[in-house]
Amino acid sequence: MVVLFVIWAAFKRFANNKIVKNIAFIIYSLNIILILILCKNYLRQFKINLSSFNQPKGGKTMRLSQDYRSKKAYVALDCA
Repeated sequence: MVVLFVIWAAFKRFANNKIVKNIAFIIYSLNIILILILCKNYLRQFKINLSSFNQPKGGKTMRLSQDYRSKKAYVALDCA
C-alpha cells in the first residue's frame, strides 16, 4: 500500500503528459480500493469478535470492557 502511494507520488510529481497522469490516477484508484477492502476485512473480523461477547440477560445493559474499547481503537487506527 505504501509502495503504491510512493509510485503515485512519483508519477504525479514528474507528470508531463496526459498518459502519465492517467497512469497515476489508476494507481491512486487501486490504492483506495485496496484500503477499502482491508477496512472491510478488519470490520468483519471485529464484528465476529463482538458477537463472541455474552449478551446481557433480562434487559440489563452490559458495561463495555476495556478489551472492547481497545479493539475498537485498533480497528479505527488500521482503517485510517
